[in-house]
Amino acid sequence: MKLKDEVDPKFPSRVNPRRERLALAGPAASLIFAASLVGFAARRTDGYTHGHKAVSELGAVGAADALAFNLLGFVAPGVLVACLAFAIFKRAPAGTSRTGTALVALSGLSMVAAGVFPVDMEARDSATSTLHLAAASLSGLFWCLSLFWLAPVLRGIPSRSLRRHETYAVTWTLLAPKARGGDVTVSVPISRGK
Repeated sequence: MKLKDEVDPKFPSRVNPRRERLALAGPAASLIFAASLVGFAARRTDGYTHGHKAVSELGAVGAADALAFNLLGFVAPGVLVACLAFAIFKRAPAGTSRTGTALVALSGLSMVAAGVFPVDMEARDSATSTLHLAAASLSGLFWCLSLFWLAPVLRGIPSRSLRRHETYAVTWTLLAPKARGGDVTVSVPISRGK
């Protein structure tokens, strides 16, 4: 069944409820990612701290619960970020650039790749480590580049259709922790709905 970009005919004052649920991919990705960081770090008994260790060490080759962290910390949030990009793409006003949403989708897919190829802390020059670091770096790069195109697109979407202000707040913080070299904090102003 095709999702319509217009309002739901049964509820003229609301947009399509399925489209609303798809827009929740952003907050869901953020919650899953944050819960994974906190939960898997708490399970570590080797002195892991976010301030001194790379996020990738939680899913490194040989780490306790590495597969679970890679699935919940990288793959699931990455897929949800790509779904959020699709939701924004489908709701963007005609004539706006699609570059920002494409870059957000590439960021999410790069995050998935970072989870598929775990870093090997004992062999950092290995193929999987190189692929992991490249994917994690590309995820952040695509995300930062998307900022130049995404804000005008989100400004053109009615507040109620994608809950623009919530999407801004959650998605800007989603990829702040970068696997390469520890945590990076990004401060971005939150947009308010009209």
